[in-house]
Amino acid sequence: MKFTYSIGLLYLILTSCVGPIDLEQHMVSPNGFKMDPYILQDGAEIEIIGKSDKITPEHKIDFYNLVVVRSVETGDTINVLATTFIHQGQNGAYMKFISTESAHGKILEAQSDKKDLNNNNLNDLKPKRFNKVFYDKDFLPEDVRRFPAIIGIIGDFTIINDVEKQENIDEAIDSLLEIQ
Repeated sequence: MKFTYSIGLLYLILTSCVGPIDLEQHMVSPNGFKMDPYILQDGAEIEIIGKSDKITPEHKIDFYNLVVVRSVETGDTINVLATTFIHQGQNGAYMKFISTESAHGKILEAQSDKKDLNNNNLNDLKPKRFNKVFYDKDFLPEDVRRFPAIIGIIGDFTIINDVEKQENIDEAIDSLLEIQ
């Protein structure tokens, strides 16, 4: 029993020191997805159907993360090419879609990259664009590319104020989100 416990403990220590796994074998081109920039509205409630758990906060996110969702409003199945790490909140699988073209999305992307947003103008922020998609077929074994796709952010957010009209990012951040 001590031997089994020791081997288990050694395995945990060694695997925890390794760091994030290499995701390159799961990368595909975004060109294989049918993009529809109007399939979801900014702030739409969605239900997560499938996503990989291989991506961790330690990974440098320089790719889209494929997340298959269902629109709560329409029931449509949609591929979201997410630009940030997705942490599923306490509300279970129900979350919000945030367009990276919106002021909300631009600020959230900049915050996820830990950019200093002080004294910047919202118009200076540009949405992220990547040339590869993380498509983990271990979690999404069916070819989901037949569903429409949209680029965005998935999160557990409540939008408090309309920041589209605000010029200064400091003001926008103060009034934008209340993290649940």
